[in-house]
Amino acid sequence: IFENSVFKIKNGTLLTKKLGFLLKSENENKSSITIGRIYTPKVGDLVIGTVTQEFTDFYKIDISTYSNAVLFKLNTEGNKNSKLDADIGDLILCKVLSVNSNDVPSLSTVKIKDRSVLNVYCDIELGKLKGGMVYDFPISQLRYFNKGNPTIRKIKETRQCGIAIANNGKIYISTMENDFNVIPLIYEIICDSAKLSDKNMSVEEITNRFNELSVNS
Repeated sequence: IFENSVFKIKNGTLLTKKLGFLLKSENENKSSITIGRIYTPKVGDLVIGTVTQEFTDFYKIDISTYSNAVLFKLNTEGNKNSKLDADIGDLILCKVLSVNSNDVPSLSTVKIKDRSVLNVYCDIELGKLKGGMVYDFPISQLRYFNKGNPTIRKIKETRQCGIAIANNGKIYISTMENDFNVIPLIYEIICDSAKLSDKNMSVEEITNRFNELSVNS
């Protein structure tokens, strides 16, 4: 349960920073959000998070897990370093470096040379995400977005775009021209591929689906 995640604005509408189910107590001033299936971080996972706090040497990052993760401004992995300059609210693409005994993840934005170590698809460099759009998807469907997903690779044959599938249930999509009309279409087709499960979409089917979505948008 996440306290202080729900806010009431003037007209009585409730807004939330978390995706989940709204639970209201008898005291209407107290509300909380519970997640049906919360993300459990594992070392090596790829995650997309939001900067929530800034300290002298590190940031706190919300990656939709029990505790906000820690990302040092100068983070080190082996003999490699990565320096990050971010603001509150920025979206960061990171890798889970470790998880301590209190279940607090430590993150890294050090460049990944060997992407075969990832179990999800990603063709974008780690670090601050600029432009593009981020979507949520059920973590239970993550198996349909593994790094070998042929549909995603075929999408890239038809559109110049960058795609990152994160283990914490996020999809980031950008295009060369930051065309915000095309990005939602790409997301819809990625979702279509998940619904088809084991059936892969052909390039022709993807092209036809783009055309169909373009007409209806």
